[in-house]
Amino acid sequence: MSEIVDFPLISIIVPCYNQGEYLNESLSSIESQTYENWECLIINDGSTDNSANIAEAWCKKDQRFICCEKKNGGLSSARNVGLDRARGKYIQFLDADDVIERGKLELSVQELAKDDNLRVVISNFEGALKVMSQRMPPYCDLSVVKFSLRTIVLNWDRGFTIPIHCGVFHFDFFKSFRFNETLMALEDWDFWIRLFKESESYAFIDMPLAIYRQHNAGMSKNFGKMYRAKRDFLQHIKSQKVIEGDLLSEFEETMKNYWLPILRIKYLEERYPKIKHYFELKKSIRLKLKLLWKES
Repeated sequence: MSEIVDFPLISIIVPCYNQGEYLNESLSSIESQTYENWECLIINDGSTDNSANIAEAWCKKDQRFICCEKKNGGLSSARNVGLDRARGKYIQFLDADDVIERGKLELSVQELAKDDNLRVVISNFEGALKVMSQRMPPYCDLSVVKFSLRTIVLNWDRGFTIPIHCGVFHFDFFKSFRFNETLMALEDWDFWIRLFKESESYAFIDMPLAIYRQHNAGMSKNFGKMYRAKRDFLQHIKSQKVIEGDLLSEFEETMKNYWLPILRIKYLEERYPKIKHYFELKKSIRLKLKLLWKES
């Protein structure tokens, strides 16, 4: 590793709501960083498990850990509290059930130091099961993606997303940005769109420095919630004028002609299992009619 002349402070924001089962692993990955000039803001978002006790123990052990208590308000609300209290030049987000590899901060600062106009350094990532040592291939390979506003708007969830802890961000962006607390989901998508709308300049480290824990439960398995989230997100993008012009038209077309029909069908299949046979029969009839048409 090349020598870092300046050692700017990195603020690591860890929102936590009832994730005491994983919190120690997450905070241990921060403590073990080779880059030592950091503060870690643990935002306890009204947890009812042992998260607060675990956080307090870390804060007593190492003064770089800072406990922040708040009423439950959701992930975006917790991240915003962290941003309000952050003192660092750079920001690292880390959800309480994920971890980062020990060289992530150091390697990211090296890249950011090369260009002060750079807003983000993105690393590749790797998946893990409930037990963090059980690693698995990531659900997408970020090394094959050329990041741009257009790519993030039109291809998100269609082959790739960027886990937020893959990035280390320049704090300047957050002088005029806070996470939208009204979105029921997809706040990370909104964040990446706004970041790349401001600037498409980024650096990429093709190493799996972020580890993303993949759970079986959650919205990703609930097609009804996914449908409503995508529908509401489309309205949010339009009403807030996050994007405009041709890109907005393409985005709206993608949502209406691709995502919403697929999720509507998946939701119906999930809620009414017998309807799946109807769709399969309909597809089979169409195929047979096409074959008959060709033969005639």
